[in-house]
Amino acid sequence: MDPKWKRTLIGLIVIDALMIAAFLLVLLLRGVYDLGHFSDACFVSAAIGLGGLGLYWIGQQGTFDVLAYGMKRFVMLWFNKNTDEQTPTAGAYHEAKMEKRRAEKSPFWPLWILPGLALIAAIVLFILHKNL
Repeated sequence: MDPKWKRTLIGLIVIDALMIAAFLLVLLLRGVYDLGHFSDACFVSAAIGLGGLGLYWIGQQGTFDVLAYGMKRFVMLWFNKNTDEQTPTAGAYHEAKMEKRRAEKSPFWPLWILPGLALIAAIVLFILHKNL
């Protein structure tokens, strides 16, 4: 499997699992099954899915590279391993990661499918709940 599609598939599985878990938790913990509660559960799961997509997109822009470099350096120093062999500075680490992302740009659009459907379902169920 192509590495960029593999990364997208892993992101899709993680976001979908979180959304389904949130939907079931909101719905089952309330114990009432009407259109309003289904709308609430869909909206909460859509908000979690869209928030996860936002974090994924921000991460792909290189926002967390310096934090990742710091954690990697800390762990390497903790276990007394040589950390200067690949990237001696945080700037060099950030540039190397950005070059790798440019070379292996993963598709982002498949990740929008389930959060988008959940948001549309929440809006439709809310309108039906208010009009019925």
